Amino acid sequence: MASRKYAVSSTAITNTANATMQSVDATASTRVSLYELLLGCTANSTMTDDNATYRLTRSSGPAGGGNQITPMPLDGTTPASAFGTAPGARNGTYTTKPVAVTPGLTFGLNRRATFRWIAAPGSEIMSTASTSSGVIVDTVAVSVAYGMDMTFLIEEA
Repeated sequence: MASRKYAVSSTAITNTANATMQSVDATASTRVSLYELLLGCTANSTMTDDNATYRLTRSSGPAGGGNQITPMPLDGTTPASAFGTAPGARNGTYTTKPVAVTPGLTFGLNRRATFRWIAAPGSEIMSTASTSSGVIVDTVAVSVAYGMDMTFLIEEA
């Protein structure tokens, strides 16, 4: 079976401290494999020297909250993602967090910067195949809340 890869994108998510910005929850039979993350300030935001700390995390509980979003297949012949139904892929600023999390990457970012993380081959962040696991990006701390755009590139594993 061919690989099923998807983009999960969000725009103008407010980076409130201690809140989840975007998440993808696994299903009982499909794991989430995150291999690329892009993050930057929303275009209509005032460019000042504000900063924030973000955390990419493998979770062991559904994130909940936020808004349902539909992953876009990177190949137009790929069927709809298993992550397209609730809880699935979600965005928005929501404080309903998983019970337990395992930080995978923590990074600071100036509002004027764009951040891109690409996993080395074989080093993707993968969830377990369970409805109570997935991957999330949350905001650890912010100097001032502002809008962020974010994209996950994921694969069903």
